[in-house]
Amino acid sequence: MFHWLIAPLIVAATAPVPAPDDTARLDLVDDSFSSPLYVTAPDGDSRLFVVEKGGKVELVVNDRVVGTYLDAGSLLPASPGSEQGLLGLAFHPDFSDNGQLYLSYTDTAGRLVVSEVDVDPEANSVSIANRNTVIRIDQFAANHNGGMVLFGPDRYLYLGVGDGGGSGDPQGNGQNINTLLGAILRVNVDADAFPGDSLRNYSVPSDNPFVGRSGADEIWVYGLRNPWRFWIDEPTGRLYIADVGQNAREEVTILEPGSEGANLGWNRLEGTRCYPSGGTCQTAGTVLPQVEYTHSEGGSITGGIVYRGSRIPALRGTYFYGDFVSGWVRSFRYDGSVRDHYDWRGRFSTSLVSSFGVDGLGEMYVVSLSGSVWRIVGDSAGGDGQDEMFFYRDDGLYRYYDIRSDGTLPSPILAGDEYTRGWSSITAVDLDGDGQDEMFFYREDGLFRYYDIRADGRIGKPLLAGDNYTRGWGAITAIDLNGDSQDEMFFYREDGLYRYYNIRPNGTLPSPILAGDEYTKGWNSITAINLR
Repeated sequence: MFHWLIAPLIVAATAPVPAPDDTARLDLVDDSFSSPLYVTAPDGDSRLFVVEKGGKVELVVNDRVVGTYLDAGSLLPASPGSEQGLLGLAFHPDFSDNGQLYLSYTDTAGRLVVSEVDVDPEANSVSIANRNTVIRIDQFAANHNGGMVLFGPDRYLYLGVGDGGGSGDPQGNGQNINTLLGAILRVNVDADAFPGDSLRNYSVPSDNPFVGRSGADEIWVYGLRNPWRFWIDEPTGRLYIADVGQNAREEVTILEPGSEGANLGWNRLEGTRCYPSGGTCQTAGTVLPQVEYTHSEGGSITGGIVYRGSRIPALRGTYFYGDFVSGWVRSFRYDGSVRDHYDWRGRFSTSLVSSFGVDGLGEMYVVSLSGSVWRIVGDSAGGDGQDEMFFYRDDGLYRYYDIRSDGTLPSPILAGDEYTRGWSSITAVDLDGDGQDEMFFYREDGLFRYYDIRADGRIGKPLLAGDNYTRGWGAITAIDLNGDSQDEMFFYREDGLYRYYNIRPNGTLPSPILAGDEYTKGWNSITAINLR
């Protein structure tokens, strides 16, 4: 159903206050990227994909840049403008099966293009040769391209498109529902309703607001100047849109489910004020932003994400955004009104904030055009400090219990029989000292798997796997010998042979830090436990 939202009056958000101490900090992942604009990953994938403006996507594994994943530079203008280049990347929800990813970029003629590329989902370096154009949109200027691509919980692809460029929206595209400019579009990439058109490889969902009435069918919401980054919060269905302002105001608008067809006001409005400044305008039929700030505080908003990861419980449900010109990061929670509006300048040292992103496990990153990517981590080091219990049988039957503080077991939080099978030893190990354990599966013939287990207990693809581990051990456990929050590994055999390893964050083993055969003998199970 088509919905018009009328918002003639809005209660201003509270001014941001300094973020509380001991909540979160930035950890540098790498600072050698070339004009990075975005980071993302397929759901459950342990790899991180860094989008660079010049056309490359760099691959990061275990916080180490391992090479170029793909290079789309040949698709871009020879001398891209400051707002042109490779602008976005999204992985199909079924990427691990179908290998489909989506690139958003400005082509050699300056048009905004989204291409579908078919790749090997397991590969760490892929070609863009096997691609199809999903959509191509003409731009009359080099700026205001938008370019964010994102799959929603409905499995449709959302695309942010600017008003076409120039200053002040000279063509009036923001208020023109018959153009694809100045809008967020929504299309279905799993079907092709235009088989005779090589530039339209999609179908339009039947519940898009302008289907069957006047207006471009692809439009989801309109009245936007340059929605550089937006986010869909899956648990609530809310759409967070950060629209870059003209010369006075920057804004964030939060749309509830059922707001399709909303008009966000540009170029009738800039933020909550009439445009041009000092004039009169009609606000009826438009949705006003819940958060805005003037150019005395910043100069170009960078929209972000709602954090839903597992490593910083205190920040779950918090929306982060930044300012490219001033370099600050702010956040707030939204539950019908804005609250807990924080400024992170006392905690985060950032500059040229070009984007935010999440990895395959839902953890959050800040990107700087200067070349840096940071991970946002909790000061209390990730996990909640309380262990869960994992029960396993080598035929694959398993149970996870959120064990109570009195030692009793409630109903399992996860159970089944589809776990990987045949393992003789399983242990939890904190490889990188972030307070959240990884899982190590081992068989006495040396076969092994490391998994970066998710907060719900599920496992994705292994971080590291092979058959070259040290062999013949009956018991293996992780143990923090020196209290640095990063585990060492202890290997044991019942005849007293043992090895201690200072395991690396990538799961590999160096030479043992201690080895011998004089340990106490005859034990078939050993584990580490923090008694005090």
